[in-house]
Amino acid sequence: MWDAATEWGTTVRFAAGQAIVHQGDTGRHCSAIVEGEAVVTAVTFQGATVVLARRGPGALIGEFSALDGAPRSATVRVVGEVTAIAVQGDDLEQILHDHPDLAIEAIRRLSRLLRSLTERYSQRRSTLVCTSSPPSNRRRPSTSRSAATSSTRTGSVPPRRCCRARHVAWPAITSPRR
Repeated sequence: MWDAATEWGTTVRFAAGQAIVHQGDTGRHCSAIVEGEAVVTAVTFQGATVVLARRGPGALIGEFSALDGAPRSATVRVVGEVTAIAVQGDDLEQILHDHPDLAIEAIRRLSRLLRSLTERYSQRRSTLVCTSSPPSNRRRPSTSRSAATSSTRTGSVPPRRCCRARHVAWPAITSPRR
């Protein structure tokens, strides 16, 4: 699919276990996998590593950072040996400009990814964000009922205990209660 990348990019080979990109790193390049397979992982705020996806031939790795220059959102590590075409961000933009069919396919892939993440998020049982301490703009948790009632009256959302944790879970999206 990314045959156009061969004229703009450089062929690179990755050994088993080697990372193509690291979460948090900055970089303005991406890689199109030609042969092999890689695993996409991310470290959560709680420090756990989660597997997000597996990518094989035809997959584009690192396109977000290549296009917007922001730090990498995940680590992509090679499962076996991988052959890929590395392309700089400016060259990727030119490829997408010169090959609208690739641009449309990239948009479709991003749409599927966003849809998948939306579905995964909406299936979660809780929409709470766990923090070890409450944000400074919210009231601290109180054990008294009158404090919880007064916080509701002032418009802040009272905290609830998080499942399986000793810290407080604050609602991810807050709006004044009426």
